[in-house]
Amino acid sequence: MRELDEYDRAILRTLQRRGRISHVDLAEEIGLSKTPTQRRVRMLEGAGLISHYVAVLDPAALGLHFCAWVMIRLGKHRAETVADFLAAVDRNAMITECCLVTGSADYMIKVHARDIADYRDFMMSDLVKLPGVTEVTTHVVLEEPKKTTSLPLPR
Repeated sequence: MRELDEYDRAILRTLQRRGRISHVDLAEEIGLSKTPTQRRVRMLEGAGLISHYVAVLDPAALGLHFCAWVMIRLGKHRAETVADFLAAVDRNAMITECCLVTGSADYMIKVHARDIADYRDFMMSDLVKLPGVTEVTTHVVLEEPKKTTSLPLPR
């Protein structure tokens, strides 16, 4: 793919904030006409810079008032154990993110629950029973002063 120019970056910045903006409004915002703007959006999608469009939901509005980052340590790192663990994580809707990390844990997952009791039930019935899990350390989110889905764009 070619290097991003200022119009491409403007399109990406805008779409990260307002994914449902019309092509007409997007063109007006970035200072191009509709046709070249549409062409650029298609090119950015085709190049994989825009992977998909989603609605970002408000957890509190859904009654999910508890959030935690959970550090997971696996006892064995065999390919089968890791694959089983990741498949179980993928099937569980309460786990919204999963990252392989360095340090004392193997994976870090983000969990949303209704409240602490709901999380406790999830931890006891699901989390500690995930394939290969030997240690769980919970870090409760008290506040999210910054939360964004936007990525920094190269200059």
